Amino acid sequence: SDVVQFLLEAGAVCDVDTFDRERCFYAALNLQVRTILQTYGDRVLVSHDNRFYRFISSLRVDPAVADFALFGEDTHDRVMLSAAILSARSPGLHGFLKRSSDLGRRGYVQVKTQTLAKALKEYIYRGSVDISEDEADEFIRAGEAFGMDSLVRLLEESSPLRLRHQEKRRKFAPLRGAVNHRNPRLVLADDTSREEVRVDFSLIVNAVIHEDLSRNLFADASVRTRERTFQCHKVFLRRCEYFRLHDHFDELSGQSKLKSRQSSARGQLKEYNLEDVSPRTFEEFLRILYTDKFHPEEGTDLELAVEVLQLSDMLLAPSHFKGDIENWMTKIPFEQDALIGDLLEVSEVFDLNQLRSTVVQYVKDRVWE
Repeated sequence: SDVVQFLLEAGAVCDVDTFDRERCFYAALNLQVRTILQTYGDRVLVSHDNRFYRFISSLRVDPAVADFALFGEDTHDRVMLSAAILSARSPGLHGFLKRSSDLGRRGYVQVKTQTLAKALKEYIYRGSVDISEDEADEFIRAGEAFGMDSLVRLLEESSPLRLRHQEKRRKFAPLRGAVNHRNPRLVLADDTSREEVRVDFSLIVNAVIHEDLSRNLFADASVRTRERTFQCHKVFLRRCEYFRLHDHFDELSGQSKLKSRQSSARGQLKEYNLEDVSPRTFEEFLRILYTDKFHPEEGTDLELAVEVLQLSDMLLAPSHFKGDIENWMTKIPFEQDALIGDLLEVSEVFDLNQLRSTVVQYVKDRVWE
């Protein structure tokens, strides 16, 4: 237990990439170790939505859609991220980014250190903090400048935790002096900050759907559907294999590269053609694409949900999209015989085992009533 506590003091992290949910607690070597881990619960990142965590983590590593730079004053290296996501996540920078967009420039933001720039990117994308405790105050100032109230709240609420850590560090000072260790780290995340990322992403997709040009900054893709064209963001579209392959084949063509550079110079958007898709279907698909959650508007019927399923298959979207739509279908009231038949047919066509089982069980229960 002394070793575990020392490792935590020295900066060891129980991260969701290593431990699934509370596995770090129930797989502890003994009760004493488990108690120590629970004492450091603020430092143990427990994700209640690992799928969404993986989604937002993947967005930050795609260099094809990184178009804005954060610089540290101590280095010339750039930390690249999506300007569209930065605009949604940072109210304090929204005005600056809008002015840059109006002038046809993307610009950059400079912060005190490169380490701070990387940590800000992590919070912007993932809603989590992993910094040296010595950098906490500077991070709070950056959060205030960026207008990210949730970041400031998360760090300010950690103040009692930091005081406890300082007391424990003094206790282990003799042992710590005998090894080469890094500064103790502050690793924080909560469901509120994670859910705020989803809310901010929903604001982006709402701006796309409602054509709110004041909020839909840095759109870099144009998707033409049957009756309407949507100005979207490749950072989200590229979640689908279809759009990634489309870009890849364009890159293989020298002529397409030249055309792309000319379009970029004129401020034109990358064009994709989905003229066989209805605007209503594409709207619902965009919602799940941007927020990783199927939450259709009131009045959505089975026909529309099936069209979204078909579009997901056609665009080679992440496989769990189908599962989300299936879960929604299982909650439809099975009151009409025709609807039961339609649901069974859908379950067969798209291989939706959960939906099939739910409908069959409903029919069995009704027969035995």
